[in-house]
Amino acid sequence: MQVSEELYDQTFTEIEQTIQELNDVIANRNFSAWQDYLTESYRRTYSNPDVLAESSQAAVLERNNIRLETLQDYFNFVVVPSRANARLDDLVFVDEQTVEAIMEVRGQRYLLYLLKKVDNRWKIDTF
Repeated sequence: MQVSEELYDQTFTEIEQTIQELNDVIANRNFSAWQDYLTESYRRTYSNPDVLAESSQAAVLERNNIRLETLQDYFNFVVVPSRANARLDDLVFVDEQTVEAIMEVRGQRYLLYLLKKVDNRWKIDTF
């Protein structure tokens, strides 16, 4: 979706601030505060026992005998190690209320978050 430079810049600033807040929350392992940044869809998806069982099959979790059983487990063992130092490099607009936050590492683009504007706040949504 094409958007005006003004909308892109405004949204970039808002998302950059949200990601900085998330970095602080994640670095402090503040599960309670992190939940405030989740859409209901994300919360439901990553509380689902089937999704948690599938996520538990990641090599690093299996190697360490970690089984995800709750959303808090997902936060502690997946989110904290992988998102503590996130940086926003680009945005891709899905629509005016939904954006993909992109981080570039060694020339490779990685999707950090899918963010959806809910009640005038950017929240993490499911991919």
